[in-house]
Amino acid sequence: DLGIVIGAAVTDFFRTFHQTPYRLDDHLQRFYRSCRYARITPPVSLEDSRAISEKLIAENSQLEPGRELGLVFYMTAGENTVYAGSSGMPTELTASYVQHTFPMQFHLWRDVFLEGVHCVTPAPRHWPPQCLSSRIKNRNRLHMWIGEQEIKQLDPGATAL
Repeated sequence: DLGIVIGAAVTDFFRTFHQTPYRLDDHLQRFYRSCRYARITPPVSLEDSRAISEKLIAENSQLEPGRELGLVFYMTAGENTVYAGSSGMPTELTASYVQHTFPMQFHLWRDVFLEGVHCVTPAPRHWPPQCLSSRIKNRNRLHMWIGEQEIKQLDPGATAL
């Protein structure tokens, strides 16, 4: 998949409050704008995405009643046909589209909320907007991973700023 091979992917995330999607339309619109900026053509309409999200939240909320959920949208440019063994590049790609939920783990941030956190600025920085538009919410976060690992070597309790 081109999202894995070259990082051609966009993403968005929202959470529920009282198991109701929070600002779903705003997140979907931003997600579809990111797709447009990244030149990834969604395989389903925004309206269909909304229906999928609502159904996913409704069904998965039944697994743990009362538990808040996060929902991630993830879309890639589609299959890398060269790696998949097809002859040559296709004339048209079909995007790969995923939505998934997970239970919100609020206990993970309890101490940060109550006591604060030591932040350190790592050496790696974000891509400059001349290289990758900041209008695109994407999954290219290797610089964040490297920065976090650098900080943890200095102070295991710190967080990269």
